[in-house]
Amino acid sequence: MNSQMNDKDLQTLLEEVKSQTNLDTEERLKLCQKLYYEAELRRDSYLMGIACLYLGECCYRQKMADSSYSYLSRGLQSLDTFEEWELLSRSYNMIGLLLQFQGNFMHALDYFMEGIKVAQEHGIVGKAATLCQNFSALCESVGEYEEALQYREMGMVFLQSCIEEENKEEKLITIRARLLRLYMRLGQVKNAAAEMKRLEAQIEECPQYADLFAAVTIQLEYARKTQNKPREQVLREKALKGFWECKHILGYFDECIMLTKYLMESKDYDTAEEVLAVMEAAVGKGVYAELYLQILRYRIEIYEQQNRAEELAEATRLYFRLSCTQRTEMKKSYCSVLQLRSELRQEEVNNIFLTLKAGTDELTGIPNRRKLNEEADRLFEKAYKEGKLLGVEMLDIDHFKECNDNYGHQMGDKCIRKLAEALNRIKVKNVFCARYGGDEFVVLYYDMQDEEILESCKILQESVYKIGEELGIGNLSISQGVMNRIPVSGNRIWDFTAAADEALYWVKDRSRDDIRLIHHKKELER
Repeated sequence: MNSQMNDKDLQTLLEEVKSQTNLDTEERLKLCQKLYYEAELRRDSYLMGIACLYLGECCYRQKMADSSYSYLSRGLQSLDTFEEWELLSRSYNMIGLLLQFQGNFMHALDYFMEGIKVAQEHGIVGKAATLCQNFSALCESVGEYEEALQYREMGMVFLQSCIEEENKEEKLITIRARLLRLYMRLGQVKNAAAEMKRLEAQIEECPQYADLFAAVTIQLEYARKTQNKPREQVLREKALKGFWECKHILGYFDECIMLTKYLMESKDYDTAEEVLAVMEAAVGKGVYAELYLQILRYRIEIYEQQNRAEELAEATRLYFRLSCTQRTEMKKSYCSVLQLRSELRQEEVNNIFLTLKAGTDELTGIPNRRKLNEEADRLFEKAYKEGKLLGVEMLDIDHFKECNDNYGHQMGDKCIRKLAEALNRIKVKNVFCARYGGDEFVVLYYDMQDEEILESCKILQESVYKIGEELGIGNLSISQGVMNRIPVSGNRIWDFTAAADEALYWVKDRSRDDIRLIHHKKELER
């Protein structure tokens, strides 16, 4: 069968599907189905992968869980083959959520972890943040609070590193609130109090999110725990208002459960039932078994408290039919696998977290290589667009190995720290300094003439002489290579760093303790 849609019409349809995410779900579903059928007619694997993702997302919103899972799973291979990493990580995330909502924690774990891996490897930090948050929620749901805390914090660092992320501040406040909830569940009173202050400070900076449902709900719980009755009453009304206005119950399911528990502890069973009814409508009976079982548990508790025998019997029968012994076994298996994987990957996870947690080098306190990469990319793009000079300096300590051998590694570390302090002193508005690794450092100069850069280089050179005298190790010097020019079409930032590195080694091969500034690598051939 031949396609009846020409390439131009297909491109228009594809753009509609990608951009019109706010369309009525039924209307968008039709668009996605049209794209899917076109992919089938053309036998186009690439198009099929994209169509499967968007169809799966539409089915998810319409609570068609089986169809959603089927489409998303079918599209994975194509997205992987054609290296659509952002869409692939989205698919992994969605499948993980579907499986988690149905109580299949083991497989949900696999999909979340695979999604995090893809997002990390390909620098999709926004999606990595989302996946870490969802994985954290999965850990929290089975009582693995320490693991949940670790991934919640990782997700926050990922999100903080996003330069442009839609509703970033709102998401950061939501994560902060959920961190507070974890500290409370772990019984870490001091950490909870400190996190509460950070949450309040963040809300003060962004007052438009003062009534955010996730934040208000945990603040309500904190007020109850700390017996702050006046604040509790105010927050109760805010939490209920936030719940009635919440358009994404599944995304805030844990907060909804917290509110239900609070109402039940306050013996406000009527309001608790109203909340559960809204949650039930959002979840759908039997669609997401794990979520619906949680709702049923609270209904059963309410019926027990109020001696409503007939309703209690019916709810218990329904719970029994939906529940099964495999659920408990899956949780046990999940915890065992989680523990094993945690042990195997603990060092890797810790290293990732430490790297992400701050853009500073642990030894020197100045920006690290990760932060350098971000800033170099940013300044390069800015210099290219504005037609400004960009200078990149590579420098290292001369005979550093001999320094370590003669005076010990502690003295070597002191030299590196002192050099970092000297770099901090030459920092002005358009100068950025970072540790590249070992005894190597990088300085970025934005919109600065050769003479200005050379002046900074000489000041740094003189500072290093003094460091040698202060530490009592005699002559200490550095070699410096600089590339300074306006980026042109076809240039990349690594062209500048590679040229600066070659200029550095030109100095080291000839004399050391010198500076070479170039505008093109060919100058080194003279």
